[in-house]
Amino acid sequence: MYMAYLPQGGKARFERSDLNRGFHAQWFSPRKGKLYDAHEASAAQDQQLSFVAPDQRDWVLILKAAHN
Repeated sequence: MYMAYLPQGGKARFERSDLNRGFHAQWFSPRKGKLYDAHEASAAQDQQLSFVAPDQRDWVLILKAAHN
């Protein structure tokens, strides 16, 4: 599991090799206490995964490894 706290929104990046078995991504809103599906943003480099927060408030990105 990976987590990234973004206090003012923005972008979170991860090395693709760290998540080679697949993953499920969600945004957590500390303000509402709810989870939302996260989708990878288009990345310029194939070796990185990039996620952009839904807005400029605080968010937590949660990446969980896929179960085989």
